[in-house]
Amino acid sequence: MRVMTAFDATTSGGSLVDCNSNQTDSAGTDIISVFPVGSTVKCTTRIPTTITGEVICYDNQARMLVLRDTSGPKAMLRFVNLALVEEVDSLSEGSNEAVDYEGDSLPFDQAQVQERLRRAVARKKASLMQANVSLEGQQCFIALRKTLEDVKWDGDCISVLGCALVRPPYTTDSIERVGDPTNNAGSQAVDHIRKIVRFLSKNCAFAQGRASSDDAPADPTPSH
Repeated sequence: MRVMTAFDATTSGGSLVDCNSNQTDSAGTDIISVFPVGSTVKCTTRIPTTITGEVICYDNQARMLVLRDTSGPKAMLRFVNLALVEEVDSLSEGSNEAVDYEGDSLPFDQAQVQERLRRAVARKKASLMQANVSLEGQQCFIALRKTLEDVKWDGDCISVLGCALVRPPYTTDSIERVGDPTNNAGSQAVDHIRKIVRFLSKNCAFAQGRASSDDAPADPTPSH
């Protein structure tokens, strides 16, 4: 058994070099290190834990090693970050030929994929701004979407987290609790929604007040 951290691809035999060093060859270029495909290695991490498997591929630039682990009832692909590996033991040599993955094929359900696509499109449409909604409604929708995930249009009402409807004119008084009234989490969510709408209303009122004062005509009476 040989202890290694990488193979030097510049030699035919694959000499051993330190994966965490910055060694260079005689020409001054960085040493290119690879793990032969098909070889079996055991990686010891800094935790420490050990990962044993057959080399499927190796990315020297990303320092990422992909192993096929057959220790369990089903084969698994493990991605090993060599920056977190202290030592690699070579258990058997590889042939540098492509290794076929013999694990079970990934399950694929066309109907399930289509259903997920349909739901995603429906969510996207529900999140689009409604053209016939007032400016106050659009501002309220944007403010809620900034902090909450499940916000969508239900006609001219804003459905929030499935527990509240914000109806026109989109103020705290127009927030309606929906769903199970005994759900404490829903009640807390409605309180949070009211805080957001109240904060928005105050900001809009303040902005309108400043705009009105800026647009007011100057006093023609000269000061003494």
